[in-house]
Amino acid sequence: MKKLYVMGALAAVLLSSCSTAYQVVETASADVKTNGNAYEHRGDDLMVSYNLWDNPGKIRFNLHNNTDQAVFVDLDRSHLIVNGQSFDYYNDTETSTSSKTGAARPSYFASTVWTNQMEVAVKSKPKRVVEIPPRSFINVGGLRVLSEMKDCSIGKSKGGVATSQTYTEENSPLQFRNYLTYSFNPNFGNTETIDNSFYAQRVVNLTATAFKGKSKKFKACPDDNFSKQGYEMPYQKPQNLYIRVKQ
Repeated sequence: MKKLYVMGALAAVLLSSCSTAYQVVETASADVKTNGNAYEHRGDDLMVSYNLWDNPGKIRFNLHNNTDQAVFVDLDRSHLIVNGQSFDYYNDTETSTSSKTGAARPSYFASTVWTNQMEVAVKSKPKRVVEIPPRSFINVGGLRVLSEMKDCSIGKSKGGVATSQTYTEENSPLQFRNYLTYSFNPNFGNTETIDNSFYAQRVVNLTATAFKGKSKKFKACPDDNFSKQGYEMPYQKPQNLYIRVKQ
């Protein structure tokens, strides 16, 4: 029994040392402002709407054409710049996806057996120049902004209590920019740019419990008969980045 107790205690230590936690980075910007549930840069031609929470550790944004004429965005001349390192939004890599077609029937030995099977491959290549029609928007991004930030002054979160560290724009360990090149001419004879700058003003380490917050019930629509179970998600804001980490 003593051996079993020691092994059980060791297993508990190993599991607790590898428990899932979260790191939240609260960003700030001089030219991107919060507007309710939106994080926006409003220009005369284009509006950039960010929701950094939507894609863990990555940046995606909607690019709205406010004008009555088409706008062309050159993704090869548009960049995510993280701590001075530039990454192009345009990737010249051709991707291929495949799917199976044919008749399917159940089998005792396998969940599905295909007859007259044919595999169809579809190749796609991203566009370097993307057109935004008048009064419409496109979605751009998918590049990683955030990897786990190590700072001994923050420490690990324990017992559901968050630990954090604040920064100024001058000493922030994470600074990134969204640099976009666009034109009203598809040949890009004259170009305009948007250059939004961000920095991490607070980094928070959280246990899964603190990250989710209190349990609550909510209705997707006011007239729904039944409520759904969810969580408060107190750190969920369009200006916040987050990733899962091990602690």
